[in-house]
Amino acid sequence: MALFYRLILGHLLGDFVFQSEWFFQADKKKLLRVFHGLAVGLITFIATLPYMKDSRGQFNLTLLLVIFGITASHILIDLGKLSATIKRGRDTLSLFVIDQILHLAIIYGAYKIADNTVYSEPYIELQLVCFIILAMWVVPLFVRLFESAIGKEEIAPYEYYKEPRRGLALWERGAIFLALGLLGNWLFLLPAAIIPRIILRLNYSSERFPLFNWFFAGITGIAYLLITRV
Repeated sequence: MALFYRLILGHLLGDFVFQSEWFFQADKKKLLRVFHGLAVGLITFIATLPYMKDSRGQFNLTLLLVIFGITASHILIDLGKLSATIKRGRDTLSLFVIDQILHLAIIYGAYKIADNTVYSEPYIELQLVCFIILAMWVVPLFVRLFESAIGKEEIAPYEYYKEPRRGLALWERGAIFLALGLLGNWLFLLPAAIIPRIILRLNYSSERFPLFNWFFAGITGIAYLLITRV
């Protein structure tokens, strides 16, 4: 499973952490989606570098071809999503979910093809990093689209990547995830995650509490706790 989490890590880093608004500029959108897909492929290659030699110590051509396939499919899926988004004139929760399901399905297939060519390694740290990224970077995008679906609000293409007080928001979600995902001494992070926002609310009446983001970050932490304790 370690290779699977390395492939997932490459996807999460490329598709969320290092995703830039530059990739969504008005001009040459299709070309920029190609650049984005190549960036995801490069990050995935770097994440899987320890496996570029197979279990016999030889260069792992199978894994390299698998990463090429992931890169090509990522570009094609993103171009399809771009076309659907332009046609609808807005982003939707369904497009986001379908896009991610397709990416993850291909990654899992790639893992099944390449897994027998590599050695095994402990993956608890990889698993933790993937869940942290889910809590900090993926949750707000899902929540933004979820709220728009409930309120029947139209979101301009890729507007959901813009987030007010981004640094504080990242800290809140990360701290809540760690507090509930690791428990023990980490629980002290729970008030440390929420108190800064309370102080802001006391000083600025227009300040909103991102309750959905906190809730889903907590759910992600609890999911990690349950998965690692099974």
